Amino acid sequence: MENNLFGENNNNEEDSFDKDCPDFNYKLILVGHERVGKTSVISKFVNDKFNDNEASSKTVQIQRKLLKIENTQKWAQLHIWDTLGQEKFKALAPLFFRKAVGAFLVYDCTNKHSFDEIESWFQQLSNSIESRVIVMLLGNKCDLPNREVPYNTAMEYARNRNFGFLEVSAKTGTNIKNSFYCLQEDPRSDSLLNKQKNAKKFRLDSKSGEAADQLSNENNGGQASRTGGSNRRNNKCKC
Repeated sequence: MENNLFGENNNNEEDSFDKDCPDFNYKLILVGHERVGKTSVISKFVNDKFNDNEASSKTVQIQRKLLKIENTQKWAQLHIWDTLGQEKFKALAPLFFRKAVGAFLVYDCTNKHSFDEIESWFQQLSNSIESRVIVMLLGNKCDLPNREVPYNTAMEYARNRNFGFLEVSAKTGTNIKNSFYCLQEDPRSDSLLNKQKNAKKFRLDSKSGEAADQLSNENNGGQASRTGGSNRRNNKCKC
């Protein structure tokens, strides 16, 4: 099975699909400081659930979500890895980065230290992965009032690093689905290690039973910033 983000449609018989054997498997990872809400982001996307008292993860957890690739009869299984954010486990993080095709760098909008740590996490990521990885910067907890990280500060950092960027709320669901669709849609040619230029892209099908709310320019939050794109500010999520 191909270990990349992009698939061709060679199967016209959707009914014959065995959901135990998806056409593609994609490993996505969430990294960031502890208590930024990585587990909550995943839970909201996969199960549409939120636990206000979610404890910090003590072990690496993997959740899966099956999605249909738009305009094809093929299915993709997302393997979403929730990595540990505690400082004592930081040195172990690269062990879990292997074979990832997409990465979320997650910080807490109400915790400047968690944002300051993003560059360190990115350096670990870039030193550990030898293939093209699409990167999305996520500012979680954008629904809370005691903000410490200005939207423009995070957006400028993401633009300088050629990351996608969205503010999200695992509690309200704001931009959670959008963030995963942005990650899949973004075919930037200049990413983590400048690999696999001009790769084809796929879109996840919002009409399938397990996908929803296809990303469009009209959605709250708009599309994530693009490499080499214009300087027009993306629509800020409405928290």
